[in-house]
Amino acid sequence: MGDESPERSQGFQEKAQALETVISVISGKSKLFSCNTCGKIFSNIKHLKEHEPIHSDQHRVTCESCDQTFLSKIDMLMHLKIDCIERAFSCKTCGKKFVYKDNLTYHEKIHQGRRFSCDTCGNSFYRQGDLNKHKKTHSSEKLFSCGVCGKVFSRKDTLTNHEKKHTSLAILQ
Repeated sequence: MGDESPERSQGFQEKAQALETVISVISGKSKLFSCNTCGKIFSNIKHLKEHEPIHSDQHRVTCESCDQTFLSKIDMLMHLKIDCIERAFSCKTCGKKFVYKDNLTYHEKIHQGRRFSCDTCGNSFYRQGDLNKHKKTHSSEKLFSCGVCGKVFSRKDTLTNHEKKHTSLAILQ
C-alpha cells in the first residue's frame, strides 16, 4: 500500500514508536522519567532534563520593558522585537511609531500627498518606487508566464498573486 500520505505514515511511525516505548518499559528494558514538578512523563532522561528548567525562575530571562519572563534570551529578544519594543521613531503627523527610522521615513511620504503621477493612465502614487512598479503594468513586454494556464504578466508579483488563484481552486476541488 504505497498510496498513504506522508502525514498518515508519519503518524503511524509515531504511534509505533510510542508502542515500542511502552513495551520496553513493561518488559523492564527501559524506564520512564517523570517531572517532579508537573508530573509530565518522558521516555528519555535527556528530554526530562531539557524540560525541567521551565519550572525554575533562575533560568528565566526577564524583559526590562514589561517584566514578562522567558525561558531563553532568544525568546525574550523575539518578544522585544515583535511585541514590546519601545518604538523610538514616531510620525509627527499621525503619531504612528516605528522600530526603524527607515520605516518612518518611508511612511511619512504618504502625508505629502500623491505627488507621482503615471503619464499613461493618470494614477498617482505617494512614492516614486510605487509609480515605477506601476508603470510596468503598461509595458507590452510580458516576461512572466503562468505555468498552469499560460497567462503572461509584466511583473513577477502579479504572476505570484495570479498563481495563488490556481492553488486556491485546487484546494477547493
